[in-house]
Amino acid sequence: MGAMLDADDALSRHEWLIAPLLLQGSASPDARILLALPVDIDELVQRCPQLVQQSDTVEWDDAQGTLKAWRRLQIGQLTVKVQPLAKPSEDELHQAMLNGIRDKGLSVLNWTAEAEQLRLRLLCAAKWLPEYDWPAVDDESLLATLETWLLPHMSGVHSLRGLKSLDIYQALRGLLDWGMQQRLDSELPAHYTVPTGSRIAIRYHEDNPPALAVRMQEMFGEATNPTIAQGRVPLVLELLSPAQRPLQITR
Repeated sequence: MGAMLDADDALSRHEWLIAPLLLQGSASPDARILLALPVDIDELVQRCPQLVQQSDTVEWDDAQGTLKAWRRLQIGQLTVKVQPLAKPSEDELHQAMLNGIRDKGLSVLNWTAEAEQLRLRLLCAAKWLPEYDWPAVDDESLLATLETWLLPHMSGVHSLRGLKSLDIYQALRGLLDWGMQQRLDSELPAHYTVPTGSRIAIRYHEDNPPALAVRMQEMFGEATNPTIAQGRVPLVLELLSPAQRPLQITR
């Protein structure tokens, strides 16, 4: 419900009014203003600063793909003025970014193949080696702990472009102490060294066994099927021809 003036009322040219007397009719949801007084908001703010509350807000602007900062002046629940804020603090910028990530999801971050694989290795480690205290890296847990694993890497980041350039791989590695990093690299390595000496990337999957795509001749001399996670998980071998074409899958 609102309040309205007659179209020809001289007070209608004023932006702000104090209206102490209203008449609510049955024909319209809006009340009719019977008595009103124009208010100069700038003068009110100047003369009665004790009534005014100031709050600074940084928001993620989807349309522009940027962060925008605003200063709001309020009297009670009434916002009387909104103006751009030229230089918000780094803490305000970072909080707006974290809020935006929680609202839009982790996909707004720079998930390189290396970072994706590290996350999958951690997810698999929790399943295959549950006796160790692996950090939770599911979506819900990562979003709930942004201040722990992402914020420490955001120093000097003042824009969405800067946010998207963050090294998520290193941020996730930071969830592990040195000992757990060594355990992960030993038990769920990113690469497997084949008999020829080549280091071949292991592809980890959340719901499928880890796989190794390797040329058949590079596996000559491998006596047993390779395993990881303290021998608990065999690698699926995707054997390739010298031209890198699939020949056979072994489990």
